[in-house]
Amino acid sequence: MMNPKYEVRESTPPTLEEAQEFVDGYVEMVSLADGSQLLINEEGKLFGKPYNAEATNAAYNAGNNWFGTEDVIVGNAWHLKEKARWLD
Repeated sequence: MMNPKYEVRESTPPTLEEAQEFVDGYVEMVSLADGSQLLINEEGKLFGKPYNAEATNAAYNAGNNWFGTEDVIVGNAWHLKEKARWLD
């Protein structure tokens, strides 16, 4: 099984189409405590996407505990910071 991608974007926000292609499906935006955002596959767990250690660590390092201590990010994740953030 392929390792999921974790990429940081800081200058320009991706389009919805780019995000859908990157996460391989429906996009869910997760707002992190530090003001950044993660774009992940909304149905990643349902479809058995692989665990993404980098994205999970990024969420915890941003000060998030929104998903509890046993939840994880799966599949590809785009970490949007600064000018790359989507409006929420």
